[in-house]
Amino acid sequence: MWKPVPFEVFTDYAKDQIKYYLGDDYQDAEVEIKEVKKLSRTYMGMTVNNFKSNMLPTVDLNLFYDMYKKDQQNLNDSVRDMADLIKEHSPAVFMDEIWDYDYAKEQLFFRINNYRKNREMLQNAPFVTVEDLAITFHVRLSIPGQGLGSIMITNELMEEYGVTQDELYQQATYNTPRLFPPRLELVEDILEELTHSGKSQKDQNTQQSAAEELEDSDIIQTASDEHTEISEVGKSAANNVEEDVDLQLFKAIHVPHENLGLMVLTNQSGIGGASALFYEGMMDKLASILEEDYYVLPSSVHEVLIAKVSKSPDVSVLKKMVREINTQEVQRRDRLSDQVYRYDRHLHRLLRT
Repeated sequence: MWKPVPFEVFTDYAKDQIKYYLGDDYQDAEVEIKEVKKLSRTYMGMTVNNFKSNMLPTVDLNLFYDMYKKDQQNLNDSVRDMADLIKEHSPAVFMDEIWDYDYAKEQLFFRINNYRKNREMLQNAPFVTVEDLAITFHVRLSIPGQGLGSIMITNELMEEYGVTQDELYQQATYNTPRLFPPRLELVEDILEELTHSGKSQKDQNTQQSAAEELEDSDIIQTASDEHTEISEVGKSAANNVEEDVDLQLFKAIHVPHENLGLMVLTNQSGIGGASALFYEGMMDKLASILEEDYYVLPSSVHEVLIAKVSKSPDVSVLKKMVREINTQEVQRRDRLSDQVYRYDRHLHRLLRT
């Protein structure tokens, strides 16, 4: 009868055997296992440094251990899979691009995450706070044979670029809607589509998380404590969403504003789509369509719900709904916030209720 070994035994075996499966190019490599902190998630990671690159792919040992138990694998098969992943994700082909700001600035984008959950990791990175949320900056990468991935900008990388945090914010604000166009849909339309396809919201969230596995490779980080507080995001980002983005966003909304129900705001890929709320001019554009203030319910890092104030229940009911969604439907790593926000169209400000 198959029985899994403890996690500590699994990781020690992987560290001892990984160079054998990597082959001759890695026989003098240095293998290290350490705790890795990323946005909304911490795991034990293994790096194998053959001293040919400044950037090292990190193997998520927690993920491999889960697969080992689920598939009842042989330990050697698990380590062989790790070696294949390391060789496939060799960073040499795109390392130069990461350090070249002329390239990076065209692929620069931002994401939104919970500040408190990521407070320790954010000590090493430039970020902007909005209420209890943090806007972080990332470079989109094309990984040969693997599709798209990204890397989070650290203080070290920002210094290498020779740019300020404000410059990163301005460039990312310009790029993000173009790299990840927004999408706005009525909840009733989404539910109807899910019903026809036979998928649950949890299935959709699981697919989104799986698609993120390529995101945010690791680089060497240096400590810093810089961040900027922005309290009037809506006002500073007023009415500059371009016409092509407008059309993609609102083409599915064909009902009069007084009949608009709960809506979902995300991006075209559905990955990291909650950031769409912070696209330049987005909050004011939503207010102009709804013709009143609205609530923002952060259902996950992938999307937010938009609800007209006049058609919404009491705030306490909304907060309970957000907590239930986070607890029952959203994986821990994808949770954005348990708060409910209100956009004041006269003040042009997003406020916690």
